[in-house]
Amino acid sequence: GMGCWGVPGGDIDTGEFQDGQKHGLGQLKFISGNIYMGEFVDGEMHGFGVFTQANGVRIEACWAKGVIQGPGVVTSSKEIKKGDLDKYGGLTGYGEVKKRACDDFYAGLWEETMLVQGVQK
Repeated sequence: GMGCWGVPGGDIDTGEFQDGQKHGLGQLKFISGNIYMGEFVDGEMHGFGVFTQANGVRIEACWAKGVIQGPGVVTSSKEIKKGDLDKYGGLTGYGEVKKRACDDFYAGLWEETMLVQGVQK
């Protein structure tokens, strides 16, 4: 059912619960100021969700057992990244980056957040 769980000075869970764990749609507010809104399975971020860091960086992606899995979009004040993401939100595989300040655009194959094959416009 629906509920809210938290401890004073700690993380706060709201949304759907099953057998005492987050399960279904919900929100997790971390004590750090980070917020995850999306799907949960057995208490872990699992399925589509949006993770917004306290510094404003926003990650829209699919999650598997609490880890980013596959394609997504990372938006910050400096750039927008779209493509295959690693567990930290960096590009790995195909992706593109658009820098906000200078309108530079990079697209192609990425390894460990470095463009290894592609184009710059």
